[in-house]
Amino acid sequence: MIILTGAPQVALVKLVTEDGVHFLPLDEQSVPAPNNIAAIFNNYLPIKLTHDEYPALISEERSVPTIGNRGLLVIYA
Repeated sequence: MIILTGAPQVALVKLVTEDGVHFLPLDEQSVPAPNNIAAIFNNYLPIKLTHDEYPALISEERSVPTIGNRGLLVIYA
């Protein structure tokens, strides 16, 4: 599932690890090589999800790298 919203996202804050949910990282180390993820970071901001935003899903000593954007419009034709 992909959710594009500001963090913390209300529906995700209600989840706990026992629900079988976790965040997948999106950074140069997490994408198999060869990749051109640098091109993504030219258009999006590298950010990290933290325990402060999702205390039930991310431990205090961890963060999850991902990308941020200001807005997205998706249309099904």
